[in-house]
Amino acid sequence: MTQGDANRGDPRPGHQPGLDGLRGLAVLAVLAYHLDLPFAPRGGAIGVTLFFALSGYLITTLLLREVDAGGRPLLGHFYARRALRLFPALLLVVGVVAVYAARFGPAATADQTLGGLPYVVFYVGNWYRAVTGFGSLGLLEHTWSLSVEEQFYLLWPPVVAGIVVLARDGRRWLLGVALAGSVAPLLIRLALWQGSTISGARVYNGTDTAADPLMMGCALALLLALTGGSGRLGRWLRWACWPATLLLVADALLRLGGHSGGAVTFDLLWGPTVFGLAAAVVVGATVLRPAALLRWAPLRQVGVISYGLYLWHYPVYRAVRDQQLPVATARGLVVLLSFALAATSYVVLERPLLRLKRLVPPARRPVPVAPEQETAPMVVST
Repeated sequence: MTQGDANRGDPRPGHQPGLDGLRGLAVLAVLAYHLDLPFAPRGGAIGVTLFFALSGYLITTLLLREVDAGGRPLLGHFYARRALRLFPALLLVVGVVAVYAARFGPAATADQTLGGLPYVVFYVGNWYRAVTGFGSLGLLEHTWSLSVEEQFYLLWPPVVAGIVVLARDGRRWLLGVALAGSVAPLLIRLALWQGSTISGARVYNGTDTAADPLMMGCALALLLALTGGSGRLGRWLRWACWPATLLLVADALLRLGGHSGGAVTFDLLWGPTVFGLAAAVVVGATVLRPAALLRWAPLRQVGVISYGLYLWHYPVYRAVRDQQLPVATARGLVVLLSFALAATSYVVLERPLLRLKRLVPPARRPVPVAPEQETAPMVVST
């Protein structure tokens, strides 16, 4: 059986190269957005949406794998593995950025960055931005999405474990919870905005208002677990993949929802639901039958280092921008430095810790796991 055959219809594969390729595309979209490339006005939002859907799918798949192996997830082991995967790389970036901001950054940037450090380290930066506004985390502004994902990691596994223990038909109950969670953020956004003066920052950054793609990824994992990806669901995912892909690409390139400064627009109210659903469809189709582009080795390698690339690229971009270099030179330097730092981080720090994670078993009996594909935000915050 080929890898493609193994992936097809199997909701619990050990490794899926297509998902690495999808991560690669997502992080490149975010990078293009932050480089101010004119053809990617919404690349950052679409890239993060893809990462969220991937995180929901992969976290839920890992938890279901542990249920199959041992009856219920071992939450202590789960959180230990997440900490090994996520925290060291973030701390390294935070330390380097803090030193740079304090010694070399402009005063305003230093104040924002250093003031936001506690919120970044404790994964509540999204709520800090929701209250204080966009731009309040300085050189670590991009970590808001990691905060959303980490809060999801804290909340969703206990829900899975509790329902598995208490409910006889746990997967179906979990699917109901995931579907409700997929709709609830839209209702909250609409309720917050009706007749109020709430800011776009609150609507965009709140965990309660940004969780649609995450929960849609959870629902996808449960649907694949219940059906094996065969039959009507598999056919529907394969059919819907192309229009979903075109929708995501069109919005990234054309900003379909429009833009009006800080006001809440379609992108903020309806966008997370519409584009989150499209992202979940693309993830599901990739799980069942990845497109040839997503199996392309260079793109997959970008996906492998995508967590480090996401962490490093934004502070590098801001630091280079402050040097007032010619635009083309600055963009090239940002790309070169970001990839160099991300690759170094992966080889020196992240990959050794991925090996160390094997000392923390994921379940009561051995289950084949490809540790580099276990979820991390923006390897995904996976």
